[in-house]
Amino acid sequence: MWFHGGYWRALPKEGNSFVALGLVSTGISVAVVDYPLGPVVSLDEIVRQTRSAVAWLHRHGREHGLDTSRIHIGVSSGA
Repeated sequence: MWFHGGYWRALPKEGNSFVALGLVSTGISVAVVDYPLGPVVSLDEIVRQTRSAVAWLHRHGREHGLDTSRIHIGVSSGA
């Protein structure tokens, strides 16, 4: 799972998700996750929504051909 950087306050997922293409080209599946930004929403709400995205992928990943026992989270906000 790819959580874009931006201090939870800036940049859309499209801003640096192009880097995920390098992983995809090697056969690694990547879910690029978007989330609402502060200060429009609270940090608690951002965390709630990102945790919800992780739970969704864990529940539904197999439907999309993913091995849900091997979910990794990273990049700036997910590091």
